[in-house]
Amino acid sequence: MNQLSNPHKSVFYAENILKGILLLALFITPLIYSSALYMPYVAGKAYLFRLLVGIALIPWVVLLFRKPDIRPNFRNPLVIALLIMLFILIITAITGVDIRRSFFSNTERSDGIIQYAYWILFFLMFISIFKTKKDWQIIFSIFIFTALINCIYGFAHFSSQPRLFGLFGNSSFLAGFLIFAIGFCLLFLFKRFKPFTEKTPIWFVFLVVALVLFFATTLFLTQTRGAYLGVLLGFIIFSVLSSIYFWRKSKRTFVVLTTILFVVLASLILMFVFRESQFIKRMPIVYRVANITHTTSVQDRLSQWSTAITAFKERPILGWGPETFDIVTNKYYDYKIGIYEPWFDRPHNQAFQYLAEGGIVLFGAYLFLVAMVFRLIFKIFKKEKILGSLLFAIYIGYIIQSLILFDAFPMFLGLFVLLALIYYLQTESSPAVVSGLP
Repeated sequence: MNQLSNPHKSVFYAENILKGILLLALFITPLIYSSALYMPYVAGKAYLFRLLVGIALIPWVVLLFRKPDIRPNFRNPLVIALLIMLFILIITAITGVDIRRSFFSNTERSDGIIQYAYWILFFLMFISIFKTKKDWQIIFSIFIFTALINCIYGFAHFSSQPRLFGLFGNSSFLAGFLIFAIGFCLLFLFKRFKPFTEKTPIWFVFLVVALVLFFATTLFLTQTRGAYLGVLLGFIIFSVLSSIYFWRKSKRTFVVLTTILFVVLASLILMFVFRESQFIKRMPIVYRVANITHTTSVQDRLSQWSTAITAFKERPILGWGPETFDIVTNKYYDYKIGIYEPWFDRPHNQAFQYLAEGGIVLFGAYLFLVAMVFRLIFKIFKKEKILGSLLFAIYIGYIIQSLILFDAFPMFLGLFVLLALIYYLQTESSPAVVSGLP
């Protein structure tokens, strides 16, 4: 008999419905723009994401009862760290100065504890249902396609987007999203995820490289210096760690990679040394980067980091409560803040934000989460050096840009897909393969 029995049918349908909803959320939410909403680039994405995750709960619950083997491993350190983070957020909201704001945020950010809980659900569903190489090839393809649409939209509206922001409404958000898109593109060159059983065709390598260069060009045109720094440090980390593998396996690749790294670092040193030269001044974006320490936006951020530390000193244990940094800004307002951005509801540093809003307790939970991510990536790295190096690079790129900006919907979407990928790779039952480039 080829037909499925009724119990098996319900499981089969529930699995496919759940996958379809999650993949739809991954594809469509970064493309949502609604002029009818107060914050057209932000609110619609969050509302649709919550709706889709809420709908996905139905087939997920069915599967939890009908197919126990899909249940997440709640002993996994990454799952534990995320749940601890959510629990501490709730505690600090209860003890904070505005519990409503902590849970629901505002329309401009569409964030808060409620949204973070949806991200946790999204992650748990992801690790429950996406467990094969084919699944992750589809996930990467959708993420990359969504990023491509955003980039093309930005170039098509270049006259109104001198700093490209696509459909995210903020150039820094697009840049943060592209850090993940570049990393996911490169994963297709690894044996673990390449779509070919034999040697990877040269045309496919060129396609991946072309996408990476296009995303890198778009990222450059966002003029987001935090993302520049994140990509740079991520590249350095990848180069140094992967050299451990290439030194023994491919001296030629080692030399090429080391040469590229040397050229990049030498170019940066020369750019800063000769930042006032006419050659640098003729390139506005490069000149802006070369004079990063002299810009108003950097000085304003340093001022707000100081404000966050002052706020932490007043309420050091449980902080002021999530999403309440605007209250801190109002209380400790610094008149020296420039006209570029005279008001901050975020300190533009995710770590300092957790420190001010949740005190040492929330900050400790954040550090624990970061440590668990690094721990799992290191386990992958011990078995698969190149793959682990790339995962380190992507995560460090994200961390660096978050220390100069803050987490928002585009970065969270990339982050939780990355965390689900790390969970998948670390818990995968099949024997580890030796990762290398084709």
